[in-house]
Amino acid sequence: MLAADECMLGGKRVRVAKLTPKKWKELVRTVERLPSLVEQLLKTTSDDFYAFLVVASEIAADEVVAVVAVLSGLDEKYLEEHAGLDEIFDYFVRVYEYNNLAKLAKNIQRLLGPILEQIEKIDEQSTNG
Repeated sequence: MLAADECMLGGKRVRVAKLTPKKWKELVRTVERLPSLVEQLLKTTSDDFYAFLVVASEIAADEVVAVVAVLSGLDEKYLEEHAGLDEIFDYFVRVYEYNNLAKLAKNIQRLLGPILEQIEKIDEQSTNG
């Protein structure tokens, strides 16, 4: 039986990672194209969604495996050869929930909102000014 903070990846039991500042830095160094692909996917119309998802998943596959390797501590090669896509995405969901990333995103947005508004005002003034 798996504990609440565990899941299976390629037949190995792994703990769901706590995103510490150290782990976050490792992730930032690992990810290159994934954030922009996710952003584009969210902006894609429903007619093109599945076609774009297929293309994006092919492009991002290496980065997805690299992120899971960083978070889980498993070797990338092992994950590529043994972990199922269902296990990989289950792991992502569990990391998202375990670390309450929805709340983190809202807090970051609340903190950055006023700063971004000020930057927009400055940009408008310099453009119109």
